[in-house]
Amino acid sequence: MTVKEATVTVRKITRIGEERCDGCGPCVSPCAEGAIEIVNGKAKKREGG
Repeated sequence: MTVKEATVTVRKITRIGEERCDGCGPCVSPCAEGAIEIVNGKAKKREGG
């Protein structure tokens, strides 16, 4: 019997500081999960997923 090892990827959860955000947008495209969007000039985590 062979035991397979599981690989677990742990990703850092980004916190968005709305009070500091100026809506410039460079955080949106590098997000691997596509979980950030600009709403009303501020970066927000997408709902769901």
